[in-house]
Amino acid sequence: EMARRLKAPHVFAIPGNRDYLAGGPPPSGPSDSDLQYFLAAPDTDDELQAGTLTTEFDEFFDGVDFFHRGSRVAIAGLDSEPAIPDEAFKRGVAWLEGSAPELLRVFVTHRSLLPAPGKKMKDGDMLPNAGDLLHRLQQARVDLIVCAHLHRVHAWTLASGKRRTHVIHLPSLLDQTPGKDNGMVVVDQSGKRDVVAWLADLDGNNERTLIAAR
Repeated sequence: EMARRLKAPHVFAIPGNRDYLAGGPPPSGPSDSDLQYFLAAPDTDDELQAGTLTTEFDEFFDGVDFFHRGSRVAIAGLDSEPAIPDEAFKRGVAWLEGSAPELLRVFVTHRSLLPAPGKKMKDGDMLPNAGDLLHRLQQARVDLIVCAHLHRVHAWTLASGKRRTHVIHLPSLLDQTPGKDNGMVVVDQSGKRDVVAWLADLDGNNERTLIAAR
């Protein structure tokens, strides 16, 4: 409903650590689960509190991974809960490498591939093989990597020769825990190598540029 109000022509979703995954038994819903905002109907409150709610992610979305090519961008988004399966990662990389060289190549996942300044990292915050994944994505000439989970907005630029790969940490829309950022990240692509990204926060007081690359 929110995406329709934004009039977004394409909407893609991958699971986060609080979503019920497609396939296999679902975990018990934590008391602060995002499901109570997004996936739970009003008559499921008792089930949610009891931890017996069994709504699965793919009842609302097409699948746990997505692949998209447009006129200017190629995107692969992969489920990372609790890790990215090897076969899924190989399929995502092959999709991006098979895209036309003039397209901006974007890789999206939930779990982080890099730490965030000021965040005390704990087990599960980063994918255990993050270094290997980053290396392979750079080999695949991926331009932009987008991660969530940490909710500390930050941008890294990794260099390999003349190649540049940008990594962006996303904010949260709902989690207002002190130290975390709220809002959305906007990426504007005016050309293959002209990319600007900025944080559009919810109150309009903390907008800042993350990437201004040419």
